[in-house]
Amino acid sequence: MRADLDALMDTGSGRVPVAQSSTPPPAPAPPALPAKKRSRSSVFAVSGLGALIVVASLAYYFSRQRPSAAPSADVPKTAVTMSEKDSIILADFVNNTGNPVFDTTLNQALAIQLQQSPMLNIVNQQHLRQSMKYLGKSSDDPLSPSIAREIGEREGVKAILTGTIASLGKEYVITLNAQATATGDDIASEQAQSPDVEHVLDALDKAATAMRARLGESLSSIQKLDTPLGQATTPSLEAFRVYALGDVEHEKGLDIPQASGHYLQAVELDPNFAMAWARLGVVFSNAGQTGKALEYYTRAYNLSKNISERERLYITGHYFMNVTGDVSKVIDTLELSIRTYPHEFDSLVNISVAYQSVGRVEDALVYSRRAVAMQPDDAIAQENLIQDLLQLDRFQEAQEDVQKANQLGIGNGTGLLISVFQLDALTGDMAGKERAAAQVEGRPDEFLVTAARAGLQEYQGKYRDAQVTWQNAADQAAAQKAPDAEASWLLFNASGRGFAGECQDSEKSVKRALSIDKTKPTLRQAAFTASVCNDKKVAESLIKDLEKKYPSDTIINGITIPESRAMLALAQHHPAEALGQLEKAKSYDLASPGAYLRGLAYLDLHDGPNAVVAFQRALQYKGTALTLAYQNYPQAQLGLARAYTIEGDKADAKAAYQALFNLWKNADPDLPQLLAAQKEFAAL
Repeated sequence: MRADLDALMDTGSGRVPVAQSSTPPPAPAPPALPAKKRSRSSVFAVSGLGALIVVASLAYYFSRQRPSAAPSADVPKTAVTMSEKDSIILADFVNNTGNPVFDTTLNQALAIQLQQSPMLNIVNQQHLRQSMKYLGKSSDDPLSPSIAREIGEREGVKAILTGTIASLGKEYVITLNAQATATGDDIASEQAQSPDVEHVLDALDKAATAMRARLGESLSSIQKLDTPLGQATTPSLEAFRVYALGDVEHEKGLDIPQASGHYLQAVELDPNFAMAWARLGVVFSNAGQTGKALEYYTRAYNLSKNISERERLYITGHYFMNVTGDVSKVIDTLELSIRTYPHEFDSLVNISVAYQSVGRVEDALVYSRRAVAMQPDDAIAQENLIQDLLQLDRFQEAQEDVQKANQLGIGNGTGLLISVFQLDALTGDMAGKERAAAQVEGRPDEFLVTAARAGLQEYQGKYRDAQVTWQNAADQAAAQKAPDAEASWLLFNASGRGFAGECQDSEKSVKRALSIDKTKPTLRQAAFTASVCNDKKVAESLIKDLEKKYPSDTIINGITIPESRAMLALAQHHPAEALGQLEKAKSYDLASPGAYLRGLAYLDLHDGPNAVVAFQRALQYKGTALTLAYQNYPQAQLGLARAYTIEGDKADAKAAYQALFNLWKNADPDLPQLLAAQKEFAAL
């Protein structure tokens, strides 16, 4: 190890360029120990993890142009070897300079550098803050070395890492010290000096790189996965400071305007700050403003060539998922990230989202469980797990995980509250549903729960109420200057009524939505909505535009286009043509209304048996239909009744009709589909 460290120091900067891959990214006791932190989601880069204390002797002075890490003297250290399965706690960095610019900043910077290591398993900050409560401390108290060691002893963590920044005249000295948790003995120390404020991050970078070697990482690993901090993030200390403040807000679930305001300030200070652009994409995507998110993800991707491998994979995964839409490349990228960084939490979260987007919910659930096992007190991981369970109609398990989230104090995020709203609706807890909605009232992203309410009203057959609620959601989005969300709710209003056989003003709604926003999500949804109501001219024009602009987008080419063309064919009573189109989308049944449309085609062919199979598939999970707003679950129930009737199976037909009547017991009394169903039922 000493030889590796000496070799590292002899290389000058100690780094080689990052290799470019072919893929361009309260409980009675503490929960299971989580691994190092991501920044929210998707979940998402590094958090404001702690860092370090204790000033050691100033052994070396460095060039004023290029600060570097000082190799510690060869004093004996406790023989402790870190392995990939061992965890390490970063205590809060102690700032003895009196300069507030270093507060939070050095914590985040150290975490980013250490997280380039595939070996170090850093305990996440949220878990540490939760653990402080069990020690009778406030989660807002500094995570001092003594508290860090107490947590480590309590939870079996092998080592803690502490650090300090102190001033020496106009210069600054950074000291990092690793200690064995069980004994308090030193494992390793590193020290670096900066000639001025502007080079403090460089000095920290050097010390952290050398510490990685002292903790057991090989020289070859460090050289491969060690991008200088200023290159991986930003050379601007002030830009990094506000970025770190953004992460603090982001991890609290305060995305807009709190976190976004800091990230926007960061890119104003350094327009080349790729991770700040990526984080903007995340927070705007979380808030339902996908148009802006696409712009920010693209900016991040275009700036990602020379950043660290970890950050590059993070940005690339988001870019493929949101901009190009190539889900297979998303999964390949995230699997590479998981292999390269076994403790990488973000990638577990994001790959579960990727699988969910194409209807592979069982696969998504596997990764959601792994993410929660790694970091049980992360709100986004819990939210994804609950949604996966909800989509699979595993309501009891979902309720248990909601209780866990509340016990951990992470059940207040808008996304999770929407899942609770839908879960309570599906399990009959109307009071709980309204409590969840009330918690979101007045938030900037309130339009998300308003839209969820509109979807529930459609599910219950209350289309008049839903029409008003969708418009309220659009108005709320407009007030937040979120044109993509505003357009989306207008289109959902039109498509929902279209599935109910009420296409009045559909063409007008599509045109209005497109006048508000023309980003990819809106174009995709507009093509689908126009097809629901057989607006052939508009639909075909939009389909051609989508084919040309987004040839690699999995959702557009695998779901939107074939299903839109199938609906146009069904409107012309060409069921065979519709089935040909729908065959292309069959593997995405749990991500789209494809099974319902196949059922309609078989009904048109008077093929009762195949219609029954298709409608049963569409009705497999009511949780999926409601949470993903497919808007046709009741219509699939009606289709199933009609399919049984074609088969001559009166008993099952009556049961299917009765299931629809139970679902629509409070529906609009003059709803045409309800009136038709009542007449058909009476004829049996």
